[in-house]
Amino acid sequence: NFFLEMQPGMSEEQRYVNQYLSNLSDELKIPCIITTDTHYINKEDKEIHHIFLNSQKGDRETDGFYDWTYMMTIDEIHQNMDSYLGAEIVTKAIDNTDIIYGMIEEYDLRKP
Repeated sequence: NFFLEMQPGMSEEQRYVNQYLSNLSDELKIPCIITTDTHYINKEDKEIHHIFLNSQKGDRETDGFYDWTYMMTIDEIHQNMDSYLGAEIVTKAIDNTDIIYGMIEEYDLRKP
């Protein structure tokens, strides 16, 4: 029940980590998944997210890292990652999230 998590950010560091994780996945036979580090819903909400973060801590740098922290569509994930990982690897990593979904068991905190 162990997976390597890649994210579709476009920084040079994120691309390096994703390529490394993809290679490590092949070497160790540990499946990769892709998740989005979602801080806001739509790409268009970036500015309001920036305003929100700065309302708490003052003048805070939010460009760069937060550019890619919205809930991406599968097409957007492919647009970001296919060029350096390949569409087949990206599709497989997205599909691997279904493995985790299949492991989920219903749990209820309420007792009779």
